[in-house]
Amino acid sequence: MRVDKPIFQVQGRVAKPLAQPAAVPPQALTQEVKSSGLAPQHFQANMGVRFGAAGSIEERLALLAQKDPSLQRLLKESQLNAARNGKTEVDLKHLLLVLFNMAENVASVPDVLTTQTEKLSPLKKFAKDSVDALLPKPGRGALSPGQIVDIVRTAKPALISMSNTVDANATPGPLALSDNLKSLWSGFLSQSPEGKQSVPEFATYLRKTLPTMQGLPPEYVKLEKLLNGLQEKTKTAKVVVEDIKEPEEPKIPIYKRDTSNKGFATRVEELRKKGVMTDYQYEAIQNILHRGGSGGGDIFGGGMPRMDGGVTKERLKKYLYEFDWKQTKSTVDPERTRAILDRDHAYLEDVKRQIVDYQKRLVHLRERGKEPKHGKLICLVGPPGVGKTSIANSIAQATNQTFARLSLSNIGKPSDLVGHSSTFVNAQPGRLFKAFVEAGSINPVLVLDEVDKLEGDSMHGSVADTLLNILDKQQNDKVVDEFLGPEMPLDFSKATFILTANYEERIPAPIRSRLHMIYLDGYDMQEKITIAQNHLIPRIRKESAALSEEEFQVTDDAIRLLATTYTMEAGVRKLEENLEMLADGVIDRISAGQTPEVITPDQVKEILGPSKVFTPEPFFENVVGRVNGLAVAGEAGGALMSFEASMNPVANVHSEIPGRLRLSDKFPVGNFKKMTNESATHAFGWVDDHQKQLGIALPNGHDIEVKIAAERLSYEKDGDSAGAAFATAITSALTKKPIRHDVAMTGTITLHGRVLAIGGVKQKLRGALQANMKVVFLPKENERDVQNLPERMKDELNILSIEDFKQKVATNEHVVEGKMTVVPVSRIEDILEYALEDFAIQPVENAPDLTAQPPTPPVQFSGLNRPPLKRVM
Repeated sequence: MRVDKPIFQVQGRVAKPLAQPAAVPPQALTQEVKSSGLAPQHFQANMGVRFGAAGSIEERLALLAQKDPSLQRLLKESQLNAARNGKTEVDLKHLLLVLFNMAENVASVPDVLTTQTEKLSPLKKFAKDSVDALLPKPGRGALSPGQIVDIVRTAKPALISMSNTVDANATPGPLALSDNLKSLWSGFLSQSPEGKQSVPEFATYLRKTLPTMQGLPPEYVKLEKLLNGLQEKTKTAKVVVEDIKEPEEPKIPIYKRDTSNKGFATRVEELRKKGVMTDYQYEAIQNILHRGGSGGGDIFGGGMPRMDGGVTKERLKKYLYEFDWKQTKSTVDPERTRAILDRDHAYLEDVKRQIVDYQKRLVHLRERGKEPKHGKLICLVGPPGVGKTSIANSIAQATNQTFARLSLSNIGKPSDLVGHSSTFVNAQPGRLFKAFVEAGSINPVLVLDEVDKLEGDSMHGSVADTLLNILDKQQNDKVVDEFLGPEMPLDFSKATFILTANYEERIPAPIRSRLHMIYLDGYDMQEKITIAQNHLIPRIRKESAALSEEEFQVTDDAIRLLATTYTMEAGVRKLEENLEMLADGVIDRISAGQTPEVITPDQVKEILGPSKVFTPEPFFENVVGRVNGLAVAGEAGGALMSFEASMNPVANVHSEIPGRLRLSDKFPVGNFKKMTNESATHAFGWVDDHQKQLGIALPNGHDIEVKIAAERLSYEKDGDSAGAAFATAITSALTKKPIRHDVAMTGTITLHGRVLAIGGVKQKLRGALQANMKVVFLPKENERDVQNLPERMKDELNILSIEDFKQKVATNEHVVEGKMTVVPVSRIEDILEYALEDFAIQPVENAPDLTAQPPTPPVQFSGLNRPPLKRVM
């Protein structure tokens, strides 16, 4: 345990300040608060402090600060805040600013931890208790991390406006409290019993006392309003998450199952009384049980006695005993769902909002007495590892439903889904029935994973059509499993289906039209670091490695190295695998008798060895014919995808006639799908049509053959968003103008040079940020997607219109340190003029104006002025 040196020294009756350390920058201060292990023990009774003859409030605080490290830190940082504002006295607003800075760190911890204070680091517990005291009960434990961050961010600007920072290099001087703060501390210490004199108790005293004090300065009046506003905000934000407990019904053991005719009849009546068996199911089974007799016959035909002990009995046994006939008391509470999603998942704010809005619509319909029959099902779309299945699991917890998962990737024929005929050898019920057996209830949340990997039609039928009938609420209350037979239909109408997919466009069209798509785009670097520190590493300590917090600690730089070098993903699944391997390395060291250390980037390389993931080396020089495109690249989310072009003169038979441009018969090459291949041909067509404008001169007697290739041939490329990149690479190769290495672009182009909208803007911009691109060109139609990006991501971008961009290029102000410039454009010429060195578009006479024009109003027809027709009788 690390203990800081006291900042005060008591000699006799005078508290003298020790030599002050250098000013601590805000970033270092935050990191120190995050990693501190100091114990915030309370004061007199616990520490044995006696004030004795110490008279002034500063002396008493100095004595307490020697014993209580958390108070010591609070006073030291408050002195620093005061010094930065050019003041020698610590004011109340300086104390509150420190508490709110600590609260932002506490708010990043999930609710599941903040409600278990013994698992919080001591300094975080101190900050949590202090913020609790400023807020009305039930306090911080009832708020989600997102809500507490929102409240703190509401309060901080008001405090900062009252104490505007003026000196970033200030050094704190001796402790000196303002008169108002002195009176508040004195009143608190005089009224509080021993053992209850702590900063959280002082915050409680402050909230109760401040409104009653008369003659306060204007700043304190503002503080009073601020605290009142915080109280009102927490009243509206209060959400308490509690698990819903239901009595467990014991499942009938195998050896106690009565499979006689009488036993089956008794079981049916039990299920009927419980209300979990529909009328249709009850009547169907009764027909089986009472079928037969001398003149009757049954499903096998003939006059066999009722319920032959063969196939029918086996089917009834599976249906009545293996399926757990239980219905949980499900509830749809949007606020509870939001709180559980906040508890289990960091970030993904847009995803959480859409899920909550979806549930609000369900609640609204049910309040109006309508049960949704035609509503679309939720489909979570995103790359692997971003949390699609775990989000569905959280929804099941929020609605108090059981959970099961069914993968659709290896289902090739309908019988895999809805069972084989009972007359087949080794016949079994379908995977859907087995999933409900696994869930253990008739109203589970069933996740249908990888719906985009459904196989197409076959000689056995269409799996997509079968699945469509199962998902349709108007007909899925009587789904027939071929093994169980038409006499025993399954009721899936009470189940909640949630689908997942990696690629929306690969979902079969009939199913896609019935889905409400929610996109999970992955995480940026800071989000991955936060998730690793607050979720993955604590889970590995507890579940996988049985290591304490002191034994397994990983620095942010080490996590950054893992996320950029050892993984290539949009989610955090492989990042967690690498963290588990680091934990294994720590266990090896402990077993060898070594003391584990905090894992740094050097130790990551030592434990894991060299990375097995290929990461292309960035280019630092401008090259002719090589361009940086942007792509949504599978597990990686967004990434750079480089394309190359070259030209080669080829002699023709017309030595006196200028040659022509032609695309090589063997190119373009690379793992191009049809759309990308056509995009390259389209880009070549635009260049061929605009040779004069681009300044391309063709020699007499020679044709110019153009070759187009992808830098990485094996990567699969599908889509038309590389058109702008292809056009830039071809123009560079023909004009011999190098392309800037720190520029990336995306967008499809027309034969007239218009740049059209594309998808995956968020992922592509993240890929460009990770590759340290300085300028990115996007289609102007995607400007709305840029405005909808998360705020923290927009803080990393410098978004400029093409007009502003051209003006700033002239003065070299278009590149902002620490930010990436994003320029929406509508014409390919705007990209070429900057991306190519020393290049300018040559004006062409009578060129058509292709700039977007406002739509003209429709023509209003008033009809034809014809004489009325005469009626002939």
